[in-house]
Amino acid sequence: MRVRPTLDEGGLEVSPGDGVRSRVSVNTLHKGTSNVAHSMVDRSARAASQVSAEATEGAHAMASTMASGANTVASGAKRSAKTIEASAKKLLSHHHVGYRTQYRGAPMSVLLQQHFGKDALIRRPLWALILVFACANATCVLTFALLFYACPASCYSLGSDAYFFYEMLWLSIHTFTTVGYGTVAPAKCIVPHMFVFFENFSQLLIVAISTSMLLSKFMRPSPTGQVRFSRNFLITDEADGQWLTFRLVRLAPQQLRDCELNVQCGVVTYKSDGSISGCSEQPLPLHVSNKSNLETWFVRHHIDDASPLHDDRFKELAFMNVELRVFDTAFMQETRIYHNYTPWTDMVRNARFASMKSWTLVDARDDESGSAINGAKRGGFLSRESTPRTGAINVKELHHQVDLDMLDVFTPISLPV
Repeated sequence: MRVRPTLDEGGLEVSPGDGVRSRVSVNTLHKGTSNVAHSMVDRSARAASQVSAEATEGAHAMASTMASGANTVASGAKRSAKTIEASAKKLLSHHHVGYRTQYRGAPMSVLLQQHFGKDALIRRPLWALILVFACANATCVLTFALLFYACPASCYSLGSDAYFFYEMLWLSIHTFTTVGYGTVAPAKCIVPHMFVFFENFSQLLIVAISTSMLLSKFMRPSPTGQVRFSRNFLITDEADGQWLTFRLVRLAPQQLRDCELNVQCGVVTYKSDGSISGCSEQPLPLHVSNKSNLETWFVRHHIDDASPLHDDRFKELAFMNVELRVFDTAFMQETRIYHNYTPWTDMVRNARFASMKSWTLVDARDDESGSAINGAKRGGFLSRESTPRTGAINVKELHHQVDLDMLDVFTPISLPV
Protein backbone atom coordinates (compact mmCIF):
# COMPACT_ATOMS: atom_id res chain seq x y z
CA MET A 1 0.00 0.00 0.00
CA ARG A 2 1.51 3.25 -1.03
CA VAL A 3 1.36 6.25 1.21
CA ARG A 4 0.60 9.55 -0.36
CA PRO A 5 3.23 12.14 0.27
CA THR A 6 2.14 15.31 2.11
CA LEU A 7 3.25 18.91 1.88
CA ASP A 8 4.95 20.58 4.77
CA GLU A 9 4.36 24.15 5.87
CA GLY A 10 6.92 25.45 3.43
CA GLY A 11 5.29 23.67 0.49
CA LEU A 12 7.86 20.88 0.24
CA GLU A 13 6.95 17.30 -0.29
CA VAL A 14 7.81 15.21 2.75
CA SER A 15 7.49 11.48 3.12
CA PRO A 16 6.75 9.86 6.51
CA GLY A 17 10.28 8.47 6.79
CA ASP A 18 11.82 11.85 6.21
CA GLY A 19 10.62 13.15 9.58
CA VAL A 20 12.75 10.72 11.51
CA ARG A 21 15.76 11.57 9.43
CA SER A 22 15.03 15.32 9.85
CA ARG A 23 14.88 15.05 13.62
CA VAL A 24 18.18 13.17 13.66
CA SER A 25 19.80 15.83 11.45
CA VAL A 26 18.48 18.63 13.62
CA ASN A 27 19.85 17.03 16.77
CA THR A 28 23.21 16.48 15.13
CA LEU A 29 23.26 20.05 13.88
CA HIS A 30 22.33 21.32 17.37
CA LYS A 31 25.15 19.36 18.96
CA GLY A 32 27.65 20.59 16.38
CA THR A 33 26.53 24.15 16.81
CA SER A 34 26.87 23.87 20.60
CA ASN A 35 30.33 22.41 20.28
CA VAL A 36 31.39 25.17 17.90
CA ALA A 37 29.91 27.82 20.22
CA HIS A 38 31.67 26.40 23.27
CA SER A 39 34.91 26.21 21.32
CA MET A 40 34.54 29.83 20.18
CA VAL A 41 33.75 30.93 23.74
CA ASP A 42 36.81 29.08 25.05
CA ARG A 43 38.99 30.60 22.34
CA SER A 44 37.58 34.06 23.04
CA ALA A 45 38.20 33.66 26.77
CA ARG A 46 41.76 32.48 26.16
CA ALA A 47 42.35 35.33 23.72
CA ALA A 48 40.89 37.84 26.19
CA SER A 49 43.06 36.54 29.04
CA GLN A 50 46.13 36.63 26.78
CA VAL A 51 45.32 40.17 25.71
CA SER A 52 44.76 41.16 29.35
CA ALA A 53 48.09 39.62 30.36
CA GLU A 54 49.89 41.37 27.52
CA ALA A 55 48.19 44.64 28.42
CA THR A 56 49.20 44.23 32.06
CA GLU A 57 52.79 43.48 31.06
CA GLY A 58 52.77 46.47 28.72
CA ALA A 59 51.38 48.71 31.44
CA HIS A 60 54.04 47.51 33.87
CA ALA A 61 56.75 48.01 31.28
CA MET A 62 55.43 51.48 30.45
CA ALA A 63 55.21 52.38 34.17
CA SER A 64 58.77 51.16 34.79
CA THR A 65 59.98 53.07 31.72
CA MET A 66 58.25 56.24 32.92
CA ALA A 67 59.62 55.77 36.46
CA SER A 68 63.16 55.28 35.16
CA GLY A 69 62.73 58.33 32.93
CA ALA A 70 61.50 60.38 35.89
CA ASN A 71 64.45 59.20 37.98
CA THR A 72 66.82 60.13 35.15
CA VAL A 73 65.25 63.58 34.86
CA ALA A 74 65.39 64.06 38.64
CA SER A 75 69.04 63.02 38.83
CA GLY A 76 69.84 65.30 35.91
CA ALA A 77 68.05 68.18 37.64
CA LYS A 78 70.00 67.50 40.84
CA ARG A 79 73.29 67.46 38.91
CA SER A 80 72.33 70.68 37.15
CA ALA A 81 71.40 72.30 40.47
CA LYS A 82 74.69 71.21 41.99
CA THR A 83 76.58 72.52 38.94
CA ILE A 84 74.77 75.88 39.10
CA GLU A 85 75.37 76.12 42.85
CA ALA A 86 79.06 75.29 42.39
CA SER A 87 79.38 77.91 39.64
CA ALA A 88 77.60 80.50 41.79
CA LYS A 89 79.80 79.71 44.78
CA LYS A 90 82.86 80.24 42.60
CA LEU A 91 81.56 83.64 41.58
CA LEU A 92 80.05 84.93 44.78
CA SER A 93 81.80 86.44 47.70
CA HIS A 94 82.81 85.70 51.19
CA HIS A 95 82.67 88.67 53.61
CA HIS A 96 83.89 91.83 51.88
CA VAL A 97 85.38 91.10 48.47
CA GLY A 98 82.53 89.65 46.45
CA TYR A 99 84.30 86.56 45.21
CA ARG A 100 87.32 84.63 46.39
CA THR A 101 90.58 84.90 44.46
CA GLN A 102 93.13 82.14 44.82
CA TYR A 103 96.72 82.77 43.73
CA ARG A 104 98.40 79.74 42.26
CA GLY A 105 102.16 79.46 42.31
CA ALA A 106 102.55 82.18 44.96
CA PRO A 107 105.84 82.01 46.88
CA MET A 108 105.82 80.82 50.47
CA SER A 109 106.73 84.27 51.75
CA VAL A 110 103.55 85.73 50.25
CA LEU A 111 101.41 83.01 51.82
CA LEU A 112 103.05 83.48 55.23
CA GLN A 113 102.56 87.25 54.95
CA GLN A 114 98.85 86.76 54.17
CA HIS A 115 98.22 84.52 57.19
CA PHE A 116 100.83 85.56 59.76
CA GLY A 117 101.95 89.07 58.73
CA LYS A 118 101.41 92.33 60.58
CA ASP A 119 98.20 93.16 58.73
CA ALA A 120 96.84 89.67 59.40
CA LEU A 121 97.49 90.09 63.14
CA ILE A 122 95.90 93.52 63.30
CA ARG A 123 92.76 92.20 61.63
CA ARG A 124 92.36 89.63 64.40
CA PRO A 125 90.03 90.44 67.33
CA LEU A 126 91.46 91.75 70.58
CA TRP A 127 91.20 88.47 72.49
CA ALA A 128 93.10 86.71 69.68
CA LEU A 129 95.93 89.27 69.86
CA ILE A 130 96.22 88.86 73.63
CA LEU A 131 96.27 85.08 73.26
CA VAL A 132 98.98 85.23 70.57
CA PHE A 133 101.26 87.45 72.65
CA ALA A 134 100.69 85.35 75.80
CA CYS A 135 101.71 82.24 73.86
CA ALA A 136 104.77 84.07 72.50
CA ASN A 137 105.85 85.04 76.03
CA ALA A 138 105.36 81.49 77.37
CA THR A 139 107.24 79.99 74.42
CA CYS A 140 110.18 82.33 74.93
CA VAL A 141 110.39 81.60 78.68
CA LEU A 142 110.22 77.82 78.23
CA THR A 143 112.75 77.82 75.37
CA PHE A 144 115.39 79.68 77.34
CA ALA A 145 114.65 77.60 80.46
CA LEU A 146 115.52 74.49 78.46
CA LEU A 147 118.68 76.18 77.18
CA PHE A 148 119.68 77.11 80.73
CA TYR A 149 118.97 73.58 81.89
CA ALA A 150 121.23 72.17 79.15
CA CYS A 151 124.26 73.91 80.65
CA PRO A 152 126.19 72.14 83.46
CA ALA A 153 125.69 73.06 87.11
CA SER A 154 129.18 74.58 87.29
CA CYS A 155 127.99 77.47 85.11
CA TYR A 156 125.65 78.77 87.86
CA SER A 157 126.01 80.00 91.40
CA LEU A 158 123.86 77.36 93.05
CA GLY A 159 125.82 76.33 96.11
CA SER A 160 125.53 72.66 95.05
CA ASP A 161 126.37 70.39 92.13
CA ALA A 162 122.76 69.39 91.45
CA TYR A 163 119.81 71.50 90.34
CA PHE A 164 116.30 70.98 89.04
CA PHE A 165 114.47 72.26 85.99
CA TYR A 166 112.15 74.52 87.97
CA GLU A 167 115.22 76.49 89.17
CA MET A 168 116.17 77.18 85.54
CA LEU A 169 112.55 78.04 84.83
CA TRP A 170 112.64 80.68 87.59
CA LEU A 171 115.93 81.99 86.17
CA SER A 172 114.28 82.36 82.75
CA ILE A 173 111.21 84.07 84.24
CA HIS A 174 113.35 86.51 86.25
CA THR A 175 115.43 87.28 83.17
CA PHE A 176 112.39 87.75 80.91
CA THR A 177 110.58 90.02 83.37
CA THR A 178 113.84 91.84 84.33
CA VAL A 179 113.15 91.16 88.06
CA GLY A 180 116.53 89.64 88.85
CA TYR A 181 116.12 88.28 92.38
CA GLY A 182 119.56 86.63 92.17
CA THR A 183 118.66 83.25 93.64
CA VAL A 184 120.23 81.62 90.56
CA ALA A 185 122.72 83.47 88.38
CA PRO A 186 125.24 82.60 85.65
CA ALA A 187 128.76 82.35 87.09
CA LYS A 188 131.79 81.30 85.06
CA CYS A 189 130.59 80.02 81.69
CA ILE A 190 129.95 82.51 78.89
CA VAL A 191 127.12 80.49 77.35
CA PRO A 192 124.51 81.24 80.05
CA HIS A 193 125.45 84.93 79.88
CA MET A 194 124.75 84.87 76.12
CA PHE A 195 121.41 83.17 76.77
CA VAL A 196 120.51 85.93 79.26
CA PHE A 197 121.33 88.58 76.66
CA PHE A 198 119.26 86.95 73.89
CA GLU A 199 116.30 86.36 76.20
CA ASN A 200 116.31 89.98 77.31
CA PHE A 201 116.49 91.10 73.67
CA SER A 202 113.61 88.77 72.73
CA GLN A 203 111.56 90.18 75.59
CA LEU A 204 112.10 93.73 74.32
CA LEU A 205 110.99 92.74 70.81
CA ILE A 206 107.85 90.94 72.00
CA VAL A 207 106.84 93.79 74.31
CA ALA A 208 107.45 96.42 71.60
CA ILE A 209 105.46 94.56 68.96
CA SER A 210 102.58 93.67 71.28
CA THR A 211 102.35 97.21 72.66
CA SER A 212 102.29 98.83 69.22
CA MET A 213 99.64 96.45 67.89
CA LEU A 214 97.43 96.77 70.94
CA LEU A 215 97.67 100.57 70.82
CA SER A 216 96.85 100.61 67.12
CA LYS A 217 93.91 98.31 67.83
CA PHE A 218 92.57 100.69 70.49
CA MET A 219 93.38 103.94 68.66
CA ARG A 220 91.95 102.93 65.29
CA PRO A 221 88.17 103.31 64.88
CA SER A 222 86.54 99.95 64.36
CA PRO A 223 83.77 99.86 61.75
CA THR A 224 82.21 96.91 63.55
CA GLY A 225 79.31 98.03 65.70
CA GLN A 226 79.09 101.57 64.29
CA VAL A 227 76.49 100.91 61.59
CA ARG A 228 74.01 98.08 61.14
CA PHE A 229 72.69 97.10 57.71
CA SER A 230 69.42 95.32 57.02
CA ARG A 231 69.79 91.59 56.63
CA ASN A 232 68.04 91.53 53.22
CA PHE A 233 67.71 93.79 50.21
CA LEU A 234 64.38 93.99 48.40
CA ILE A 235 63.45 94.22 44.72
CA THR A 236 59.90 95.47 44.43
CA ASP A 237 57.60 96.25 41.47
CA GLU A 238 56.06 99.63 42.23
CA ALA A 239 53.77 101.84 40.20
CA ASP A 240 56.73 103.94 39.00
CA GLY A 241 58.95 100.93 38.15
CA GLN A 242 61.19 98.46 39.87
CA TRP A 243 63.20 99.52 42.93
CA LEU A 244 66.09 97.88 44.77
CA THR A 245 66.07 98.92 48.43
CA PHE A 246 67.91 98.27 51.67
CA ARG A 247 68.46 100.37 54.79
CA LEU A 248 70.94 100.99 57.58
CA VAL A 249 71.02 102.66 60.98
CA ARG A 250 73.71 104.19 63.18
CA LEU A 251 74.70 102.27 66.32
CA ALA A 252 77.71 104.32 67.39
CA PRO A 253 77.12 106.75 70.27
CA GLN A 254 79.12 109.47 68.51
CA GLN A 255 77.94 111.36 65.46
CA LEU A 256 78.87 110.17 61.97
CA ARG A 257 79.03 113.14 59.61
CA ASP A 258 79.62 113.74 55.86
CA CYS A 259 78.36 110.30 54.83
CA GLU A 260 78.81 108.98 51.30
CA LEU A 261 77.45 105.67 50.04
CA ASN A 262 78.66 103.69 47.02
CA VAL A 263 77.18 100.39 45.80
CA GLN A 264 78.92 98.07 43.34
CA CYS A 265 77.13 95.08 41.82
CA GLY A 266 78.57 92.08 40.00
CA VAL A 267 76.55 90.70 37.09
CA VAL A 268 77.36 87.32 35.55
CA THR A 269 78.43 87.50 31.89
CA TYR A 270 78.19 84.65 29.39
CA LYS A 271 80.03 83.56 26.25
CA SER A 272 78.38 82.88 22.91
CA ASP A 273 78.12 79.17 23.73
CA GLY A 274 76.25 79.87 26.98
CA SER A 275 79.11 79.18 29.40
CA ILE A 276 80.05 81.69 32.10
CA SER A 277 82.83 84.03 31.06
CA GLY A 278 83.15 86.06 34.26
CA CYS A 279 81.55 88.75 36.34
CA SER A 280 81.16 92.40 35.33
CA GLU A 281 81.33 94.86 38.25
CA GLN A 282 79.31 98.04 37.75
CA PRO A 283 78.16 100.89 40.03
CA LEU A 284 74.52 101.31 41.00
CA PRO A 285 73.30 104.92 40.90
CA LEU A 286 71.38 105.69 44.08
CA HIS A 287 68.40 107.93 44.66
CA VAL A 288 70.28 109.59 47.59
CA SER A 289 74.01 108.92 47.91
CA ASN A 290 75.07 111.61 50.45
CA LYS A 291 73.97 112.62 53.92
CA SER A 292 75.29 115.25 56.28
CA ASN A 293 74.44 113.29 59.44
CA LEU A 294 73.71 109.59 59.73
CA GLU A 295 70.79 108.40 61.83
CA THR A 296 68.89 106.13 59.45
CA TRP A 297 69.26 105.70 55.71
CA PHE A 298 66.72 104.19 53.35
CA VAL A 299 68.79 103.38 50.24
CA ARG A 300 66.95 103.16 46.91
CA HIS A 301 68.05 102.31 43.36
CA HIS A 302 65.65 102.70 40.43
CA ILE A 303 65.94 99.76 38.00
CA ASP A 304 65.33 101.64 34.77
CA ASP A 305 66.89 101.43 31.31
CA ALA A 306 70.12 103.02 32.57
CA SER A 307 70.46 100.52 35.42
CA PRO A 308 72.85 97.55 35.09
CA LEU A 309 69.98 95.37 36.39
CA HIS A 310 67.39 96.27 33.73
CA ASP A 311 65.53 93.57 31.75
CA ASP A 312 65.47 91.29 34.79
CA ARG A 313 69.25 91.11 34.93
CA PHE A 314 68.99 91.18 38.70
CA LYS A 315 68.38 87.43 38.35
CA GLU A 316 72.02 87.16 37.23
CA LEU A 317 73.30 89.28 40.13
CA ALA A 318 76.40 87.65 41.63
CA PHE A 319 77.15 90.01 44.53
CA MET A 320 76.46 93.50 45.81
CA ASN A 321 79.14 95.34 47.79
CA VAL A 322 78.31 98.44 49.81
CA GLU A 323 80.92 101.02 50.82
CA LEU A 324 80.02 103.69 53.38
CA ARG A 325 82.40 106.59 54.05
CA VAL A 326 81.78 108.56 57.22
CA PHE A 327 83.66 111.09 59.33
CA ASP A 328 83.96 109.73 62.86
CA THR A 329 83.65 112.64 65.29
CA ALA A 330 85.13 110.60 68.17
CA PHE A 331 88.44 109.79 66.42
CA MET A 332 88.27 112.85 64.12
CA GLN A 333 89.09 110.89 60.99
CA GLU A 334 87.37 109.29 58.03
CA THR A 335 86.20 105.70 58.38
CA ARG A 336 85.12 103.29 55.68
CA ILE A 337 82.53 100.64 56.44
CA TYR A 338 81.95 97.72 54.08
CA HIS A 339 79.03 95.35 53.78
CA ASN A 340 78.29 92.57 51.33
CA TYR A 341 74.95 91.17 50.15
CA THR A 342 74.73 87.66 48.67
CA PRO A 343 71.77 87.45 46.24
CA TRP A 344 70.88 83.79 46.66
CA THR A 345 70.32 84.22 50.41
CA ASP A 346 69.71 87.97 50.91
CA MET A 347 67.46 89.02 48.01
CA VAL A 348 63.69 89.19 48.56
CA ARG A 349 61.22 89.85 45.74
CA ASN A 350 58.08 91.98 46.00
CA ALA A 351 58.17 93.14 49.60
CA ARG A 352 58.31 96.45 51.46
CA PHE A 353 60.17 97.36 54.63
CA ALA A 354 58.05 98.03 57.68
CA SER A 355 58.27 101.46 59.27
CA MET A 356 60.94 101.79 61.96
CA LYS A 357 60.70 105.55 62.72
CA SER A 358 58.17 107.60 64.61
CA TRP A 359 57.84 111.40 64.99
CA THR A 360 56.12 113.22 67.82
CA LEU A 361 55.75 116.84 68.84
CA VAL A 362 56.36 117.48 72.56
CA ASP A 363 55.88 120.69 74.50
CA ALA A 364 59.31 122.15 75.20
CA ARG A 365 58.30 123.05 78.78
CA ASP A 366 58.50 119.31 79.60
CA ASP A 367 62.28 119.66 79.39
CA GLU A 368 63.37 122.24 81.96
CA SER A 369 66.99 122.29 80.82
CA GLY A 370 66.10 122.83 77.18
CA SER A 371 69.19 120.94 76.01
CA ALA A 372 69.31 118.55 73.08
CA ILE A 373 68.95 114.89 73.91
CA ASN A 374 70.82 112.07 72.16
CA GLY A 375 70.40 108.80 73.96
CA ALA A 376 69.24 105.24 73.70
CA LYS A 377 65.63 104.45 74.46
CA ARG A 378 63.86 101.11 74.08
CA GLY A 379 66.53 99.73 71.76
CA GLY A 380 66.46 102.77 69.47
CA PHE A 381 67.82 106.29 69.28
CA LEU A 382 66.01 109.39 70.44
CA SER A 383 67.14 112.68 68.95
CA ARG A 384 65.59 116.07 69.68
CA GLU A 385 65.66 119.09 67.44
CA SER A 386 64.42 122.15 69.32
CA THR A 387 63.33 125.43 67.80
CA PRO A 388 65.03 128.69 68.90
CA ARG A 389 63.55 129.95 72.15
CA THR A 390 62.98 133.63 71.64
CA GLY A 391 60.59 134.24 74.50
CA ALA A 392 57.77 132.19 72.97
CA ILE A 393 55.56 130.40 75.44
CA ASN A 394 54.33 127.45 73.40
CA VAL A 395 57.49 125.98 71.88
CA LYS A 396 57.28 122.51 70.37
CA GLU A 397 60.11 120.03 69.98
CA LEU A 398 60.27 117.31 67.36
CA HIS A 399 61.15 113.90 68.79
CA HIS A 400 62.47 111.31 66.35
CA GLN A 401 62.55 107.71 67.57
CA VAL A 402 64.05 104.72 65.76
CA ASP A 403 63.13 101.15 66.64
CA LEU A 404 66.11 98.91 65.84
CA ASP A 405 64.01 95.76 66.18
CA MET A 406 62.15 96.76 63.01
CA LEU A 407 65.27 97.12 60.85
CA ASP A 408 64.94 93.68 59.21
CA VAL A 409 61.14 93.50 59.17
CA PHE A 410 59.42 93.56 55.77
CA THR A 411 55.94 92.66 54.51
CA PRO A 412 55.22 90.89 51.21
CA ILE A 413 52.99 92.62 48.70
CA SER A 414 50.50 91.06 46.29
CA LEU A 415 50.93 91.85 42.61
CA PRO A 416 47.93 92.56 40.34
CA VAL A 417 46.96 89.58 38.22
